[in-house]
Amino acid sequence: MTKDTIDHGDESKRKTASGDTGVLEEESMSQNRSRGAESAAGGGEKQEDLPSRCHPLNGAESEAKTNGRQAGSNPHKAIEISAAEKISEAGEPEQRAGADAGLQRVNRPSDGDLQSEKHEPKQSVGLSKNALKKQKKRAQLLEQKSLRKEREKRARQEFHEMRRIEREELLQSMTEEERQTYRAGKRARSLELRAKEKEIIQTTRKMIAESKQRVCIDMEWHSQLTEKELNSLYKQLNYTYSAIRKAVAGGRKGLKLIFTGVDAALKQDMQRKVNGSPSWPVVWSEATLLDQFKREKDSLVYLTHESSRVLRQLSEDEVYIVGGIVDRNRIRGGTAGKAKELGLQTARLELSEETLRFTSGTTVLTVNHVVEILLEAANGAAWRDAVTKILPARKGVIDTSEK
Repeated sequence: MTKDTIDHGDESKRKTASGDTGVLEEESMSQNRSRGAESAAGGGEKQEDLPSRCHPLNGAESEAKTNGRQAGSNPHKAIEISAAEKISEAGEPEQRAGADAGLQRVNRPSDGDLQSEKHEPKQSVGLSKNALKKQKKRAQLLEQKSLRKEREKRARQEFHEMRRIEREELLQSMTEEERQTYRAGKRARSLELRAKEKEIIQTTRKMIAESKQRVCIDMEWHSQLTEKELNSLYKQLNYTYSAIRKAVAGGRKGLKLIFTGVDAALKQDMQRKVNGSPSWPVVWSEATLLDQFKREKDSLVYLTHESSRVLRQLSEDEVYIVGGIVDRNRIRGGTAGKAKELGLQTARLELSEETLRFTSGTTVLTVNHVVEILLEAANGAAWRDAVTKILPARKGVIDTSEK
């Protein structure tokens, strides 16, 4: 080892300690070039330079040498090009920021993807497969219902538009005198029809009010019902009165309805939500059952599913009480308990397996179904015929009396 080599090593250490790495890199590159030239002059014998292999630019240098040999160019020039590429890759922050922004633009979802994600139905977390199926079926039914309503609305609009066009064409084909005569006759027919309808309604209401068979709806349960259950009860009472009105209008017997336990707030709420209910020919009473029928306590019969007595035949001397309850599973045994507490008779409809069998659903019936079955029985129908006629098909009622 010569003195020049020792001095060069000391100088390299001083430069490394002072942080002058750029100068050190240039000197290392110049040494590599001189050694490459010597090896080429000495017959192309390849010698490994361990310090250069550990150098940070060694990977780029070897790649540049390979490119230089493939292109047949000077290897020293390839080394300089590779170093420039390294500097450009590490270089301007603006270019790096632009490249990063380009990557972000590529990875960023489009507006169409965001819209599709927005309209995709959200899956409920924690629901079972059956619950998800029911949820999907309910959504399909709601969609079908809205489509059906839209079709019916469109059909009505088309019908009225067709009638309007026909009426206009008819009026245009008439003279002025004929138009006046036509309009006067149409007005007279309309007034006559309204008068007949009003007379029928008044007669029907009078017959309902004078009906001898009485049915009482116990509305004292309203304090234990939710708002949703109350609205459902209002609908059932509307169906009940509608069935009685149609029966009387058709020349059949009716039932006299008595609502007990109806305070002012409940009556106002029901009459506001049920169209036409203020003019119903029913008895609206704020009194309780015992106060309303003080002298007829022995004639009261509370209809309850838990009773051991089967109602075989209706009697005009008895008042049949139907509890105004919607969800009987939540108030299980409520009507039987109240009847026992008040000391009233109880009975249940003839829904035994000897005559009828329920393949689906429950034998606990709604208010309107109970009253409509009583209405059919009051007009002479057999119990099994009344039940099979009134109850919906989803109950799966089968007459087993003939088997």
